[in-house]
Amino acid sequence: MKAVIGVVIVVLAVVAGWFVLRQPDAPPLSMPPSVVAPSVPGDADPANAGEVRYPIDQVQATAPGNDAPAQAAMPAGPAAVEPPPSLDESDPVVAEWTAESVGNAAVQAVVPDNLVRRLVATVDNLPRERVTPRLWPVATAAGLPAVEPGEGGMVLSPANARRYAPYVAMAESADVDSLIAGYKRLYPVFQQAYRELGYPTGNFNDRLVAVIDHLLAAPEVEGPIRLVQPKVIYQFADPELEALSAGQKMMVRMGPDNARRIKARLRTIRQRLAGAG
Repeated sequence: MKAVIGVVIVVLAVVAGWFVLRQPDAPPLSMPPSVVAPSVPGDADPANAGEVRYPIDQVQATAPGNDAPAQAAMPAGPAAVEPPPSLDESDPVVAEWTAESVGNAAVQAVVPDNLVRRLVATVDNLPRERVTPRLWPVATAAGLPAVEPGEGGMVLSPANARRYAPYVAMAESADVDSLIAGYKRLYPVFQQAYRELGYPTGNFNDRLVAVIDHLLAAPEVEGPIRLVQPKVIYQFADPELEALSAGQKMMVRMGPDNARRIKARLRTIRQRLAGAG
């Protein structure tokens, strides 16, 4: 989710999906689309209100002031006018787009089946309490969060931020023009997957922008973060931090420096997604 194909995210799901901390392994996704449902009713989602705030045709495929087309995601010739693939046949196309936009290393991290559905579901769930691990679109940072003894108990280790370094570097090196141009071309596929989640009148681009805004609002915590362990999994000792959404906790866990770098990338992508809107 490179920057969010998790924040898709594609973006986020580039961006977003890649930065979720790994929990105990879950079985791979092998279920019909109807089972992949939102964690709250669709009409509770502001992107499902019916009015489109950020229409896809206003998304800026190239940076403002750059008139050159994003050729990496939109090859010249007949292929440039071919319709997008169906949702069920989109995995190879999305993988190719990921390689062009983020690099082959990103493709190696991608879960190869139901990729768009995974991306959309992960993005949709980031502002919620939990992100379902079995729906993640990419392999996550290896191992569980690093902790160490600190004043008053266990704290999140500064070494934990190093686990995210390759993902942050990948997000920063991504070709945003290629990323956004491919997203526009494949948007009908993302839109279909979003509506399959239970948002029959929803607009995925609106939801994506809203989720990016939510991640940008995550607090940046300097200094040790104290933890408690009521059961198996560590939790934030600060009740305000523990009450954050899954996506904002993700931003806190990666460390303030990494979070600031990811937020800078998210702001660039958000500006392009919002377009003239």
